[in-house]
Amino acid sequence: MFLKRRNNNSLLSIDSLYKQAIVYLSEDVRIDYCERLIQRCTFDVRNNIGDKKQLKIALQAAKHEIKSLNEKHVCKQ
Repeated sequence: MFLKRRNNNSLLSIDSLYKQAIVYLSEDVRIDYCERLIQRCTFDVRNNIGDKKQLKIALQAAKHEIKSLNEKHVCKQ
């Protein structure tokens, strides 16, 4: 049996602003931050700005964070 390897590139581990400040704000603000991060990274990837590998890691981390926050929000209701 193969276990799926866990992704260690969480937004908390790769984004110091998120870790030090954004994480303490409301879920809505955190989701907005992640959505803007996705927009910025997508723009940068399309325009060959920066390290594509790092941008894609940030994209995946932000998407995962949004999914996680949405799941927590659904559970609270």
